[in-house]
Amino acid sequence: MLLYKFRSFDGYSMEMLQRGALWVASPSQMNDPFDCKFDVIAGYHAELEDEFYAFLLLPHLSMIWRELHNKEDMFTGNYMGMKRKKVRELYYAINRAKSGRDKRNVLVRYLGTDGGDNLQTFETWKANVERDIDKIGFCSLCETVDNLLLWAHYAASHTGYALEFEIGPHHQSIDRLQQVRYTDDYPLMAFNELNLTSTIVLDEKGKAYSQRSLDFTGAWARKLVGVKSSHWAYEREWRYLTPEGRREVPYPFPLKAIYFGMRTPADKIKLAIAAIGSPEVKKYVMTPLNRQFGVGFAEYSE
Repeated sequence: MLLYKFRSFDGYSMEMLQRGALWVASPSQMNDPFDCKFDVIAGYHAELEDEFYAFLLLPHLSMIWRELHNKEDMFTGNYMGMKRKKVRELYYAINRAKSGRDKRNVLVRYLGTDGGDNLQTFETWKANVERDIDKIGFCSLCETVDNLLLWAHYAASHTGYALEFEIGPHHQSIDRLQQVRYTDDYPLMAFNELNLTSTIVLDEKGKAYSQRSLDFTGAWARKLVGVKSSHWAYEREWRYLTPEGRREVPYPFPLKAIYFGMRTPADKIKLAIAAIGSPEVKKYVMTPLNRQFGVGFAEYSE
């Protein structure tokens, strides 16, 4: 399989060609403000918010239950340093609360600044998830080198270039490739898909607090970055995923050729060829087709 990376000549192009590097962007750096948007659905519970608060409160409720059934000294203080009488009072107050949000609010009142501020609302959680998503990195590649729109949009109106990479079926980096699916709807995410976990941890002073973590490895990360609006279908895009964005990475696949646009200046072509250095990388120039809107390519010669 061959994939292509379109680029314009900017202040970093020659240096990146010399280093054999690609830029890995984060979602907020993409030209589409809808990149990596998603909708949340309930997986186990009838209501989405109830499922969220069930995940959020589970470690607290587990610790409260263990504390109430501890046969040791009744002032053990194993749950947030509370005496057992207050833990029992908290337990019944939570049980009286109707909704998951109400249960969360009860816990916040009892914990105060000793952990209550870590129990986020559903709205705050979703905003934080969107912020965490922006740490993901990916590099966009395309299946075709002869699309007029790709040359216009990503190679500065045919004044840039396109790199051709060869991806073998057993290449070590092929598992990081994700083909983009185009649709009119956001991808749907369930809490159990996202692997939302919540644990009780101790800070430097030995105080317990609630900590959530999000696992963006595996299937959900691919689902997240592998969906775009159907308006972008002409790109026929694949994405190379990395754990974090906003950085350079070495070419993940062998560079086989470079294609220059129909308007790429001759001096830029010579500088780019010198920057690549390798005579094994083939060089081509895009050429217009006869009697129709389209481009082909021919071998470059000085």
